Amino acid sequence: MRTPHSPQRPSGAMLNNMAQTVTDDTESLNRYFQDLKKFEQNLTQGPLAEVLKSAPVQRLKCISFIPEFCLSEIQLLSYSRYEHSIGVAYLAASCAETLGLNARERDVLILAGIIHDIGHTPLSHATEQFLLETKRRYHHAQGLIVAETLKGKVNTALDPTIDSAIDLLQVSKSNKLSPLIRGVFSADNLDGILRSCLIFDLPIFDPSEVLSGIRMVNERVAFADSGDLIYRERVIQLTRQIYQGKLRSNYVLASEAMLVRALQLACGEDPSIVDGLQEWGDNFLIESLSSHIQSSELIALLQAKKPFVALVDIYPELAHRVLMQGKQTRRTDFEARRGLEQQVADKLEIDRQDVILYYTARKTIQTRPAQLELPLGDSTGAPGAENAPLLTPIDALHSKHVLRGDAVHIFVKPFLSQPSVSL
Repeated sequence: MRTPHSPQRPSGAMLNNMAQTVTDDTESLNRYFQDLKKFEQNLTQGPLAEVLKSAPVQRLKCISFIPEFCLSEIQLLSYSRYEHSIGVAYLAASCAETLGLNARERDVLILAGIIHDIGHTPLSHATEQFLLETKRRYHHAQGLIVAETLKGKVNTALDPTIDSAIDLLQVSKSNKLSPLIRGVFSADNLDGILRSCLIFDLPIFDPSEVLSGIRMVNERVAFADSGDLIYRERVIQLTRQIYQGKLRSNYVLASEAMLVRALQLACGEDPSIVDGLQEWGDNFLIESLSSHIQSSELIALLQAKKPFVALVDIYPELAHRVLMQGKQTRRTDFEARRGLEQQVADKLEIDRQDVILYYTARKTIQTRPAQLELPLGDSTGAPGAENAPLLTPIDALHSKHVLRGDAVHIFVKPFLSQPSVSL
């Protein structure tokens, strides 16, 4: 029986229906997933097997890539963070082969792909704001801490490779291989966007094909502009559509806000839940929140697909006034946040617990107009260089997280009848 975290491999017919404008090559997608399975089998027999079999990595099998718990409709497809990590490692290995990297660089890229998500809390990004507000870090930084604990627990000969993978994953550091792990055209984003497209019934693409034309020029990974620019632009559009659209709908945001509130309430009864988030999977967390009186009602509403509603949709003037004040308030100033929630509760004559002021970090896609005016294999000023095609660095387009509470939302429990509100 398939669990919420088990993969459902896309059939040829299903892929045909979804492959609208990006590609109609369903065979390449089927081959991609088949290659992932073979790649995983090879990993279990290779030098990185101990890391793959470690508890932090195996826990990802119990964490949804995109939790159906927070989506308005039942999804036909479901993936785990573990499956995504295998996909990232596979694409990273393919890049290493395309670029002609040495065996050690290849292992570092593969290992970075395997461990890049081990800092995720259950239900993935749906609970990440709670991690930020309790630990003051996102899953990226949390993952680096967890990755450090692998040293000494696996073959000590892997410690230098683990250190290099950690360096590669640090946002504050950058080297020639960083764009293969972080950014719009990274292994992480391409595998993630593909899975998101399959889940949301959007146009699909073959990640391997997108990365097939990369080259290393002047110690930078680059695309030749003679390649399929329209194809790459569609990947960028899909990235925006998913991160700034599908995963930022009021339904998703309200569900996330309710989960964070449920965690806050449950931790008030049992503070040990905070530490358990680094050991649990989705189901264990849901069971735990359902067992606490204060958080159980919120979980029941989510399970019934009845999330809170955006205040701006029912009382826009009140919402606008409170949200303007919310933007002046730091997300960590919980007393001020409770005061704003109380303002709304008083106006609507409801309990403050039925109001949630929720902060998120925007994920924006920015363009850096950078090109390398250098032909492959030539040097600056070499004969013929002026006629060579331009090369675009793979990190010329990148995603940027704004980690402060720059986006504020307010949700309220659905009313059985609309109250009369005097503004």
